[in-house]
Amino acid sequence: MNSIATNAYAINVMQVASNDVTVTDQKVSAISFLKVKVGKNLKIINIDNILYIRAQSNYSSIYLFGGQTIFTSKTLKNWNGQINNHHFLKVQSGLIINTGLLAGYKKSGRQIFFYFKDSSECNCGSRTKYIKNIVGINSIDNIK
Repeated sequence: MNSIATNAYAINVMQVASNDVTVTDQKVSAISFLKVKVGKNLKIINIDNILYIRAQSNYSSIYLFGGQTIFTSKTLKNWNGQINNHHFLKVQSGLIINTGLLAGYKKSGRQIFFYFKDSSECNCGSRTKYIKNIVGINSIDNIK
């Protein structure tokens, strides 16, 4: 069992994955980490490891750098309120992406695909009215 300090409170965590950060004996900003309940365990996730968060009705899935996915009982609105000070952008009503880990995007017909630095991709669908908010991200035209 690992002890992790957040906001001066110690949290005992049963499992810590390789993408998560374990911190002991120091104060950690709550904004840098998300506390996610997975089953009966509490996971502390470094916000910088999140590629994107996708809404699924009253639930959401958090996609992490390296391919791990965490299904949560929290809504996208809940997560958006906790990560709004980082490099995240709402590109669709049900999708928030981390622009800090974004390698580029590609339009294919009416579909838009986002490509991340860990070689993963995310299909954004055809109803992306927020795409004009992405500034400084290159379009990738020659990805197959």
